[in-house]
Amino acid sequence: MQALGFMFDSEHEKTYIEYIFRDSLSVKIKTIGENPGHKQSGQYVWPAAKALAEYLMDHRSEGLYSTAKSIVEMGSGCGIGGIVAAKVLPSCSSLILTDYDPGALALIADNIALNEVGATCTTSFLEWGNLEAAESKAVAGSV
Repeated sequence: MQALGFMFDSEHEKTYIEYIFRDSLSVKIKTIGENPGHKQSGQYVWPAAKALAEYLMDHRSEGLYSTAKSIVEMGSGCGIGGIVAAKVLPSCSSLILTDYDPGALALIADNIALNEVGATCTTSFLEWGNLEAAESKAVAGSV
């Protein structure tokens, strides 16, 4: 059964927002907005998602980021973090962007295509708190 908080978010009009990060990296995101307000939907671009993308830009040549082969992003929302990772982490050949919300998963798929990162990015349903499923996806490196 789908959580009630997500029931009507897919019905909202979509908009396209372009984010320009350091080094002029451009990411276009299809979303229902930038201000989630009182809603808890992943179909918005949350401030933490932009912060994650900026963090990856700043630390992409450090430690695990520079050698990562497979990444599972839990709760990807619109997918901005995973899409930036796909663009700036050349050693990573498999990024699985997950969410619990089917509407968010559809947006992620659209955003993967929009940003031409489909060679490395896929989407997958993942329920928060299901660590075993997340570990299994990470070990397999695919959905």
